[in-house]
Amino acid sequence: MISLSSCRLDKTKFYVVGAGIFSGLTVALYPISVVKTRLQIVTKDSVERNAFSVVRGLLKAEGVPGLYRGFGTVITGAVPARIIFLTALETTKAAAFKMVEPFKVSEPTQAAIANGVAGMTASLFAQAVFVPIDVVSQRLMVQGYAGHTSYNGGLDVARKILKSDGIRGFYRGFGLSVMTYSPSSAVWWASYGSSQRVIWRPTTRQVVRRLIADDGWQGFYRGLGPRFFSMSAWGTSMILAYEFLSIDCFSLFSSS
Repeated sequence: MISLSSCRLDKTKFYVVGAGIFSGLTVALYPISVVKTRLQIVTKDSVERNAFSVVRGLLKAEGVPGLYRGFGTVITGAVPARIIFLTALETTKAAAFKMVEPFKVSEPTQAAIANGVAGMTASLFAQAVFVPIDVVSQRLMVQGYAGHTSYNGGLDVARKILKSDGIRGFYRGFGLSVMTYSPSSAVWWASYGSSQRVIWRPTTRQVVRRLIADDGWQGFYRGLGPRFFSMSAWGTSMILAYEFLSIDCFSLFSSS
């Protein structure tokens, strides 16, 4: 007999949907990266001294496409990088949990260690792809600005980097990126993993006593209206997403 635990997320669909979500976020936030990069290279003689002037200058010279310089390179490389990150995160997390189990530490501590190691490792692997993407895309973002070289797309940038600096040219700043993002990823995932366990450990009896002591029985119905609407909307969305992403459990049971 097949249990409900046999129903699992379809990783292929998960990665496709995840790539779509990430792509949408990248489209929305990419202009901020362009403006930030342009501001980082301004000189004392530059006319564009703040974010608004950079946006005005780009829109006047190139229109909306100016805010998306190098976007093709980023979206092409960043999706695989995210897949690498998620794969390394889940794989390392499972291995790390097995490694810390013999030490008999508390569950939140186990989660903090396993998630922290996984976050650092995943970030390290992902930077191997992210850094070259940043090197190429940032050159496209600032091309022709304040004397910077103009390029004919991302491939032209890659060819010129290889010609002048070889493969090492794609990894300028790799060490600094690892030093910045790997520890922060470790801290973030460790905090998330441990706090998740801690939050779910307050007992029901303690929560009930605290609510009655503070607000009486009315405390159990705080925010009933908004919560009803939220649960209805999220519940419907969650069911649809789960059914789309999961293996057909009905066919599993019927075949058993």
